[in-house]
Amino acid sequence: MTQRLYLDNSYIFDFDAVVESAAVSDSGTAVVLSQTAFYPETGGQPCDIGTIGNSKVIRVIENENGGIVHYLESVTTSPGEKVRGIIDRDRRLENMRAHTGQHILSQAFIQVAGAETVSAHMGLDESTIELATEALDPDLILDTEKLANSIVLKNVPVNISYHNREELQALAVRRIPDREGHFRIVRIGDFECTACGGTHCARSGEVGIIKIIRKEKIRGHIRIVFLTGFRALEDYGRKHRVVTDLSVKLTCHFGDIPDSIEKLSEQKFALGKEVSRMGSRLFEFEIDELMNTAPEFNGIRIIFKDWPETDLNVLRERAIKVARAVKSAVLFISGDKLLISVSPESGLNAAALAKLFTEQFGGKGGGNPAFAQAGAVEPAGRESFLNAFIEMIKDEIAGK
Repeated sequence: MTQRLYLDNSYIFDFDAVVESAAVSDSGTAVVLSQTAFYPETGGQPCDIGTIGNSKVIRVIENENGGIVHYLESVTTSPGEKVRGIIDRDRRLENMRAHTGQHILSQAFIQVAGAETVSAHMGLDESTIELATEALDPDLILDTEKLANSIVLKNVPVNISYHNREELQALAVRRIPDREGHFRIVRIGDFECTACGGTHCARSGEVGIIKIIRKEKIRGHIRIVFLTGFRALEDYGRKHRVVTDLSVKLTCHFGDIPDSIEKLSEQKFALGKEVSRMGSRLFEFEIDELMNTAPEFNGIRIIFKDWPETDLNVLRERAIKVARAVKSAVLFISGDKLLISVSPESGLNAAALAKLFTEQFGGKGGGNPAFAQAGAVEPAGRESFLNAFIEMIKDEIAGK
């Protein structure tokens, strides 16, 4: 069984070991060592990466027998060989900060909101805890965050000790695992005490900061997304740049940004209404021109226009309105969609015309006698086959 050096000292970043086995797999060369400081993927914490010998360690897992398997990028070791392992220090430290921060935050939610943690995950970008509650007031979240960071600022010691199940009864352990044997207990001052096999800071102050960035609903619970250490600092830096840029663009103090955006939103809404009104007026002029200039066959006008980047619902209303206003077959196109509307007195059937179009030129279509639509109209050669389609409509009119 591989000796796990990280259990007693999370600050071991390099070590010597003997290769016990090495086998090529689809995931890389699977190596088992006599001892390791590499933390495997377990307990909601990402694994360590780094190097063993001259090869990169790309993944570390715990197998079904409780052993630790290191997956190397290339084959550089063989059984019996002595190797040196080196941990990616920055990644390990951030994982330690996140895991220690998670313990503090979980206990803080119990004390402030009475919400137990049912699961936790330390990601490479964000970390989460799932709380056994269906709702959580924003003020409680803020109070919890303040309590958690007060423990960080106190810089209390984080101690590791081992106990059997009977001894755990005398300890204020947050959650006792449902198994027998010895337990690794992580204490954070007199604030938090729980069983855990992860890597942790030596003192709470090393967490740096615990920042809750959002909450989410999941499985009838609340999931809290948080950051610690440099990840929290980087997140603050990104958001600070955004706020600063907005302040400059809006020419206001950052505290006035919400009001400024609200005013802009109101102005945009008012302008949108005005644009819509002006667009409707313009449409009336355009339709008048279309109806007056459209060719007429047997008393039926064929009205065609391309309306680029026009909402299809608006275009549909326009087509139907024109067909009701004048005896006509209306062909409006936007993007790859062809809309067909016909006047009841024209004797034409819009659905039949759409079917005729798709049979001749491809695409999909359907509708009813008054209105139909053809989609997926290929842009290549569209002008020529639309002209051909208009000729087909003329033939339909001529046959009436």
